[in-house]
Amino acid sequence: AAQVLHALPRAMQPQVVHRIATLGPVTAGALAMLETVLSQRITDSHGPAALNIGGPREAAEIINNASRATEKRIMPELIKIDRLVAKQIEGEMFKFDHLLSIDDKSMGALLREVDSEQLIVALKGLEDEDREAFFRCMSSRAADGVRDEIEARGRIKLSEVVDAQKAIVQIARRLAAEGTISFGAGDDDYV
Repeated sequence: AAQVLHALPRAMQPQVVHRIATLGPVTAGALAMLETVLSQRITDSHGPAALNIGGPREAAEIINNASRATEKRIMPELIKIDRLVAKQIEGEMFKFDHLLSIDDKSMGALLREVDSEQLIVALKGLEDEDREAFFRCMSSRAADGVRDEIEARGRIKLSEVVDAQKAIVQIARRLAAEGTISFGAGDDDYV
């Protein structure tokens, strides 16, 4: 889908992303029109259940798989078309879980910018194995200190964890915009 989006004329790309993001449930009549071509593929892939198509998450996934230049061109135009949908897509494009897959150099740069209190609260919401993505980019002493602090904390409200994770995501987005850290396989990729 990202390759198709990239192949479309630039002026059409924001419109297509907007339509995908605002696509609602597909009626039975619309599916019947496509049935002769797609019925076997849909059944093989998704079984007899209703097929969920579109929405901000799917639009975000397409943009995530497109080049960074495509994202930079589409998102401002999408804001002009529909600010609410653009914000929904943006919220789906980059989540705290995406930080688990960045390279160690980028993680190190991110950790230098993050307040330790914020990091402790954010990591409290992760499983031990997911925390290792962060710990392996710290000195063993610092990692042990954060581990101890996480264990010493009692229960933390989920809303506090989510807020801390969002704050770290904002720092990561700023660093990515500055070119300090990168996401994805190449310079033009963005996850």
